[in-house]
Amino acid sequence: MLTEFTVLKLFCVCSAGRVPVWTLELDSDICSELALLAVSPGENLQKFLFATCVLLLDRHENTARGTDFEWEWEEFLPFYHMATDNVRSALMNGLEQARSFNLISPEVRPSLSDFITKPRDAVLADLIGLAKSLTAEQRKSISEADHGCEASKHLAALNEVLETDCCLYPSGETWFPAEVVELTSHSPGRLGFTGCTALVMINQISDADYDIGVDFWWATHRFSYDGLEPYQKRIIHSGFRHLYETDQDWNPYWEQIAPERLASTSFIPFQSP
Repeated sequence: MLTEFTVLKLFCVCSAGRVPVWTLELDSDICSELALLAVSPGENLQKFLFATCVLLLDRHENTARGTDFEWEWEEFLPFYHMATDNVRSALMNGLEQARSFNLISPEVRPSLSDFITKPRDAVLADLIGLAKSLTAEQRKSISEADHGCEASKHLAALNEVLETDCCLYPSGETWFPAEVVELTSHSPGRLGFTGCTALVMINQISDADYDIGVDFWWATHRFSYDGLEPYQKRIIHSGFRHLYETDQDWNPYWEQIAPERLASTSFIPFQSP
């Protein structure tokens, strides 16, 4: 009988660092057992969801094998929604990606809310709290990030933004304090780096006119976020994940052409350890 351990051993090999080919190479016996589990949500919901996710991965690898998920989508959508937020989001994003590459039925169409792990308001509340925690010393350092140019004006504008409930830049403002905030958010180790990263994401999420492509921040600084305090890392990762899940143009590695798969550390974790 199939055990999760049998398949998970394959994942351990596939996800270790950077590998030339990321394939599971499931044999037909395992696929048969997975197919049975993936149509039996009433017997064991967790195994049902696990099998569904693995079969979706296999569909990417073996496009002529298995199901196109049209019947499953009609029959089992309520059970997909019973998954934990992390699993539901992963499954729905996987289905959407597979549909976009014509690997499954075009009738499989998750809604925007299906993709989102954590509600927008909850993500913003954590980011706002992190931004507002900037100390006077950190704010002064941030205001001087543009070689000290007009530091007093930047500081006053920064304090004004942080005194609001939503921490949004003034309407139409593209320089004070956005310039020094963005400069600091690109400077790991500088005082205020974390709070400024939060401010950039707050404005990216909340203001349609402030669209500077925060996916570039992830591609550039993802390893720096690993060095944050655990609660800070969780909030920052959550912000990036929300942006990824809600922005169809998210593509942090569009300039990279590589013959190998991205390292596992390139991906946004669901939860920080």
